[in-house]
Amino acid sequence: MTTAITHERYDQPVSNPPLPASAPSGPPPWPPGQLTAPRRRWPLFAVLIVALVATLAVAIVGWFRPVPTSKPPAAPTYTSQQVADAKAKVCAAYEKVHEAVQTNFARDKGTDPNQQLLVAVTGQQALVAGSVYLQTTLSEQPAAPPDLTAAVRKLIDVFQSLTIEYLNGRGSPDVDPSLRAGDEATLAIEGICK
Repeated sequence: MTTAITHERYDQPVSNPPLPASAPSGPPPWPPGQLTAPRRRWPLFAVLIVALVATLAVAIVGWFRPVPTSKPPAAPTYTSQQVADAKAKVCAAYEKVHEAVQTNFARDKGTDPNQQLLVAVTGQQALVAGSVYLQTTLSEQPAAPPDLTAAVRKLIDVFQSLTIEYLNGRGSPDVDPSLRAGDEATLAIEGICK
């Protein structure tokens, strides 16, 4: 059993309350608003002054602080055993690359154009793979002697230059300066790796 409860005051919508026929013209039924004291702004002003002084102090300290000197890190030092091991690994890598390049360029080109193209491509692959292998070996052996490192880097540059020249269809005499530079680098490496 449900009972509906209705109250007279709830029958009217809340947004449109009934207006009395005559509004009293006297003071409102609630007490008049008391004047609130104005908010004091000095705490906020004090906080701003403190923040300004702190910022100024940090700026002055930063201005007069000595500038840090940035010295390059000292070159690492290696023991004679580390240098000898690195030299042996770089020289072994050079021997492998030298053999691969010589073997591929010494192949018989023959008269068949396909055979000639195959020999040219494998020679270029030997130069590219050899330069990458030598570069990787150098990066893994930082203790290698500087003169050996410089000679191997020169040979890497020559290999890359020759590869581009061969890919562009150049031959002798265009590649002769690169070949001479490669011979010089080879002689230097072989002199160090004795």
